Amino acid sequence: MRVRGDKESRSHLGNLSDIRYNSVRSAVVTTQWCAGFALAVVFMFLWHFKALRGNVLSIILSGNETSSPLIALTHGVTDNAASLAALVSELNPRFRVAAIDLLGHGLSPRLTPEQLEHPFAAQAQALEETYAQLARWSGRPVIAIAHSMGAALTSYVAARCPELFAGLVLEEPAWLDSAGRARYRAAGPQAAKRAEWIARNMDQALAELAREHPAWSTAERAGWAQAKVQVDTEFVGTGIVTFDEPWELIAQKLTMPTLVISSDGADVLLGPGGLEEIHAAAPHLEVCLIPGARHEVRRDQGAAYSGVVGKFLRETVRKGAKNLAEAKGARCGTQKVHG
Repeated sequence: MRVRGDKESRSHLGNLSDIRYNSVRSAVVTTQWCAGFALAVVFMFLWHFKALRGNVLSIILSGNETSSPLIALTHGVTDNAASLAALVSELNPRFRVAAIDLLGHGLSPRLTPEQLEHPFAAQAQALEETYAQLARWSGRPVIAIAHSMGAALTSYVAARCPELFAGLVLEEPAWLDSAGRARYRAAGPQAAKRAEWIARNMDQALAELAREHPAWSTAERAGWAQAKVQVDTEFVGTGIVTFDEPWELIAQKLTMPTLVISSDGADVLLGPGGLEEIHAAAPHLEVCLIPGARHEVRRDQGAAYSGVVGKFLRETVRKGAKNLAEAKGARCGTQKVHG
């Protein structure tokens, strides 16, 4: 066996040290690169999440991501995005769908004491920011489908920011006159107590719901129940569900294709007479009466609602695609105005 000399040994040990040093340095560089990449991915995810969610309102996003425009859904007072599950499932094969929890509902933030002093303004600001971010994220104006208070809020935002919307479906919008607003305010405290009672007595509440609305599916009842345990009862207690401006002024400012739906049940907000008033005040809006339902038209008459809304969506998407093609083909500085 050959014995290494001191010089050879030192040289060999030096090579081993170099190998270890290079290995450690490579490991450190690799670790730093991986950590940096992971941090970048996390940052990009958080940026995307903030851009979509806006750090304001909770959104359930689902459906066909290759389709446009995006469909944004909003609910009425004491409901939430989960209560729209049946509608989301129906739209998902054809559209990308964003179901929104309004302020004080579902997983969205509760209203602050300052916001409770002017709750509709707070609701409208949060929803406007959310619609704006959805339009930016999808790259096009959205089509909004909304019910009751959500329809009042959506129409209010659309009148202020028409560029955010390609179309509106307003089911029983809370377009109230001064007497109607006063009645809702007076009933607010009792409505809050009712919401609290439902949350404490869910079995009994669901049994009552089944008797009053036998046509509702299990999914509709489940969403209704979830919403009632998540709602901000302090907001419900204000009784404020709409704007103070005359509804005629809001309706007249809706320049995008708009469908207003009502029915003829005992507790409807509009009814046949209300739809006639809307047509007289804003004849450019499309109105539709779906008979045989109460205030929850979609839930009570699902098939008829789907037929009417499906036709409106097909026509609105077709017109939007045509207008987009015309806009892309137009020369710079040329703008076509449609009356």
